[in-house]
Amino acid sequence: MANVIFKYAAVMAGLLSCVMVAASEPEHEICRLEPVSGNHPRILLDDMEFASVMKEVESGQNPVLSMLHSEIMYMADNAGMSSEPLTFTLDVSGRRILDVSRNALMRIFSCAYAYRYTGEKRYLEHAEKDLADVCSFESWNAGRHFLDAGEMAAAVGLGYDWLYGHLSRETLDKCESAVVQYAFRPAMEGIWNLDFYSAGSNWNQVCNGGLAVAALAVYETCPDMANHIIEKAVASNRVAMEAMYSPDGNYPEGPGYWGYGTNYEVLMLGALESVYCTDFGLPSVPGFDRTGLYRLFCYTPTERQFCYGDNLERGGPEYAMWYLAWKFNEPSLLWKELQYLKAGNYGHGNSSGRFLPMLMAFASKIDFRTISPPSQKYYCGQGKVPVMIVRTGWSPNDSYLGFKGGYARSSHSHLDAGEFYYEADGVRWSMDYERQSYQSVENTIRSLGGSFWDTDNGSFRWMGFRMHNRQHSTLTLNDKEHLVDGKATIVEEFRSGDAPGATMDLSPVFMTEAETVVRTVRLVNGRILTITDKVKAYDDKDVAVRWTMVTEGRPEVDSDCIILVKGDRKMRLHADASETEVHYREWSSDPADYDTPLTVCDEPNPGTYIVGFEATVARGACAEFKVTLSPVP
Repeated sequence: MANVIFKYAAVMAGLLSCVMVAASEPEHEICRLEPVSGNHPRILLDDMEFASVMKEVESGQNPVLSMLHSEIMYMADNAGMSSEPLTFTLDVSGRRILDVSRNALMRIFSCAYAYRYTGEKRYLEHAEKDLADVCSFESWNAGRHFLDAGEMAAAVGLGYDWLYGHLSRETLDKCESAVVQYAFRPAMEGIWNLDFYSAGSNWNQVCNGGLAVAALAVYETCPDMANHIIEKAVASNRVAMEAMYSPDGNYPEGPGYWGYGTNYEVLMLGALESVYCTDFGLPSVPGFDRTGLYRLFCYTPTERQFCYGDNLERGGPEYAMWYLAWKFNEPSLLWKELQYLKAGNYGHGNSSGRFLPMLMAFASKIDFRTISPPSQKYYCGQGKVPVMIVRTGWSPNDSYLGFKGGYARSSHSHLDAGEFYYEADGVRWSMDYERQSYQSVENTIRSLGGSFWDTDNGSFRWMGFRMHNRQHSTLTLNDKEHLVDGKATIVEEFRSGDAPGATMDLSPVFMTEAETVVRTVRLVNGRILTITDKVKAYDDKDVAVRWTMVTEGRPEVDSDCIILVKGDRKMRLHADASETEVHYREWSSDPADYDTPLTVCDEPNPGTYIVGFEATVARGACAEFKVTLSPVP
């Protein structure tokens, strides 16, 4: 009770400064609310709250909470208690220790949880050794790759806070010194490879989240520095959240990076609220209340995800959903999470489950009796990278349509504006290649004198097989790259009726090759997909149209259609065109068949095909291509 009274007293004490800041310059103090010296644990779950949650777990009356607890304990007893020492080891690109930081967070956080629950010294000793090891590193690699320092700061901050009263003074001193020298000072002095404070990407969320947690943990040892870190985190994160979630919740970097950024977002929000009883209004940023729905819609019926950009095709648990379900009173957001949880191995047994202990702070506040699949079947999000998704239901054989806009200059994007993703009857009739490991591509491009992260037109990045527009379910005009600064926007939505879908203006993507390009996709009666492209040529230039679709259906190319076959399923692709003829064809999906400098590192794509057609729009003419994908009985 005393701790709760303190929290609210602190809010009241700081209220005046908070109000004054609202009208002040951005660099001024946001709100100075100081934790009580020695009041640990204070992040996410204090001792009273932790005991209350454990009491509920042991009662067995909340099966979901009990399953989460079992997953955390399993992780602590296995991967968390690994005898492999944590060492400063760069990855094969020579750039990151990110895997080390993630492993440290998983081990320290899970063992801290297990010690708080059981009181068994083996968990404490293991976590303390890991803390001492990582705090003895030469650095946390902030100068090369600040994400590494952000995640390590979270690991050390959580271990320091949760185990404060049980760690030796020597270990506490090491943690305090390392957090200041390896995280706070690099952040304050700009010792980084990327200014995450000004970044509208997951970098802002991860780095600020880790720094804020560490600052809340060691606050009384360096109050001025910690307060600066927290102020800066709240102020810069608000801007990043608006860039990432507004106005409709869709995440520009795609569903995989949604998990990375949003996990750290909710870690920071939960940490702030647990210490200060305020989240400084960050969750009220427009679109944040809908972002869980966006992520849920990205799961496809075949247990994959709409993996546009630098994402992977296989989905998995999304721990941030627990916070969103609690914060916005939307239990249905956990519909997929409960499926994963009940299937077992929710934490994956490795560092990907490093956020699991955080979930207990949110899950204990959710009513699990009311969870059912979402009622919505249509989602459309505008913003930096617009997407539209239609699904006929939430079962494995339902139809699913995804449609993506945006521009390639956006973080982690590909040359994929206008692409469509389509599943029906358990088959990916139109798909997107998942990204391959960064390291091999980075090293190859570096050896050629370039950078994988250079997104200018003509850069080596776009020579990668899975990056170029030719290898996506979209258009290529005159065999040119999409313009990286050309943004494709959704200009019309079809939410109701028997043909939901959307229209996208692709003209800015092709402005050097055609006067206007507009694409409409609609799912008719849940069974027939139509893709209509209208291309108007400039008066002085023909347009060579290459219409492509990446598929796992084996193609049989005929003169008037393409039949796609997958098992006992068949789909017919047919194009009606005005003003021109179409010539159906198949292109190789093997990167070895293409002559580019990156062929040596491009990974093969077995079991996939690239199909479509070629056509020409004469100068000054306007042509309409209506493609129909319909099941063959």
